[in-house]
Amino acid sequence: MEDLTAYHDRLIGLVQGEIDRLGCSRAEMAEHLELSPTALYKWLNRKIEGELSSGAIAALAEYFKCDRGALQEYLRIGKWPEIKNSPTMDDRVGELEATVKRLSAQLESLSILENDWSMPNLARAMQDAVTNMGLDWRDDSTLRQMYETFTRPKEEGGMGYRTPSKMPLRRLRQILFGISEAIEGEDPIIAHMMCKYTGDQSWTLDYVRGLSEGSIHYQSELNQNGTDMTKSANQ
Repeated sequence: MEDLTAYHDRLIGLVQGEIDRLGCSRAEMAEHLELSPTALYKWLNRKIEGELSSGAIAALAEYFKCDRGALQEYLRIGKWPEIKNSPTMDDRVGELEATVKRLSAQLESLSILENDWSMPNLARAMQDAVTNMGLDWRDDSTLRQMYETFTRPKEEGGMGYRTPSKMPLRRLRQILFGISEAIEGEDPIIAHMMCKYTGDQSWTLDYVRGLSEGSIHYQSELNQNGTDMTKSANQ
C-alpha cells in the first residue's frame, strides 16, 4: 500500500465519525466494537504500524454490517459506498405492519375470488346492476356513491339511515365484492339501496332474500371484455 497515512486517516474518520454520531465516549465506542480501550486508542492515535489485523477488520465489519472486503478496500483506496447500519428490529416491524395494512386495503378494494362460480348470487347480481348503469363496481367512488344513497336524507331521495352500525361502508364493500354473504337483517337494506341507486324496481326484499338464500338462481353472462352483462333470474 502506497499511503499508510491515508489509510489511518480513513480509519480515524470512520471511527471518530461514529463516536460523534452516537455522542458517546471512546471507551463506550470500544465496547460497541468489542475492542479494548487500548486497541481503540491506538487506532485513533496512529499507534498501529500497518493495516488493521483481520480480527480488527472483522470487528469493524460486524459493527457496520458490511462486507469485510469492501471495508478493507475503502480503508486502502477510499472508494466505498456510504456505510450505514442495517435496519433495526423496530424498522422491520414497522415495514411489516405497513405491508399488512396495504394488503388489507387492497383486499377491501379488489375482488379476489378465484372463479365466477364461487361468487355469491347477490354479489354478482349487484355487480351486474352497477355495470349496466355504465359504472365500474370495482371503483371505490362507485361504492361511495351507493353508500351516499344509503345515508342521504329521505327528502333528498336517499334512505335516511344515519346509524353506521346498520350498514357500515366496509360491510357494503364486502357484500358487493363477494367477500362475505349478506345476513338476514341486511336484505331489506340492500333491496332498498339497490332500488334507489339503480332505479330498478325489481330490487325487492323477496328478490334480495332469494339471492341471499340461493332460492333464486342467478347466472351472469359476461364476455371477456367485462361488458355486455345480462341478468336472468328464475324463481
